Amino acid sequence: MSWTHIIRIAWWGVVSLGVAGAATPRIAVDVPHFNFGEQPNNLTIEHAFEIRNDGDAPLKIERIRSSCGCTVGEVSSYQVAPGETATIAASYKLIGRRGNQHSVLTLETNDPVTPRTQLIMSGYALQSLRVQPAQLFFDTLPAGATRTQTVELRAPANRHFEITEVKLDGEGFTWTEPVARGGHHYALTVTAQGGPTPGPVSAELRLHTTHPDHPVVIIPLRAEVAGALTVAPSSMMLMNQPDRPVTRFVVVRAGSVRDFEITDVELPQDDVNVQIARIGSEGYRIQLGNLRGTTKLLDQPLRIYTSAPEMPVIEVPFQLIDHP
Repeated sequence: MSWTHIIRIAWWGVVSLGVAGAATPRIAVDVPHFNFGEQPNNLTIEHAFEIRNDGDAPLKIERIRSSCGCTVGEVSSYQVAPGETATIAASYKLIGRRGNQHSVLTLETNDPVTPRTQLIMSGYALQSLRVQPAQLFFDTLPAGATRTQTVELRAPANRHFEITEVKLDGEGFTWTEPVARGGHHYALTVTAQGGPTPGPVSAELRLHTTHPDHPVVIIPLRAEVAGALTVAPSSMMLMNQPDRPVTRFVVVRAGSVRDFEITDVELPQDDVNVQIARIGSEGYRIQLGNLRGTTKLLDQPLRIYTSAPEMPVIEVPFQLIDHP
């Protein structure tokens, strides 16, 4: 072995011993995951994570990144001496959230072995009062027909409340007295009644409760009473842009009259293309192509002629919207 080889071996040995003996920080977290369990979704959860430096050099917190919903509050120290601890205060807003929740704080430090450490907050967000469904749609009702739906109010099991009064603002609907299914759970039935006048029907059901967060619960009610035929949309909205032709659709379906035909369509503009297609056995779809948004449309609605004696002509007015 030459002297050159001996010198190289000795030099690398010195370097290797120097690295092995260097002082380094080492992050340690005894409880990196905080589970807050089931909590109402009108709270903000707060928790302080504790980190420790088990190394023999100062530990530096260089950066803290948080996922959605979690914010970092006070950090007791961004530099932790060997054997010492620091706390990181975190908060997680549950307001408006529902179901399982999971948020992560990522710490970036000068620990050469673990440069990134994750601190986790998780749990389940409970609605302080869940109304399901939040609004009732009864679709289309023939005249004289009825249709029912059930709405339920449910709070966490430890949050008891009462429904003290029920008011109906509007007509066309009835309701039954709420049925208690435990001190935190109620159900009531709402019935829509198809009146003699065709068209949309709406109302509001107001439930007065002893729940501190929801003293009044408002449930919108909607239904459509069918005439001889139903048409959608009842009016057509177009942008006020004559140089940009568009295509629109109108659907005509059976109501109290089950068997009918579309005999003619009177177009609002001479160059509009019309195509009529059958939808199943109870309706038609009318396609209007090359339709231009001009003020002329405001004076002349789309006219659809049918074979139904009760509704021989359907008029669909136009509305123009100015381009922003």
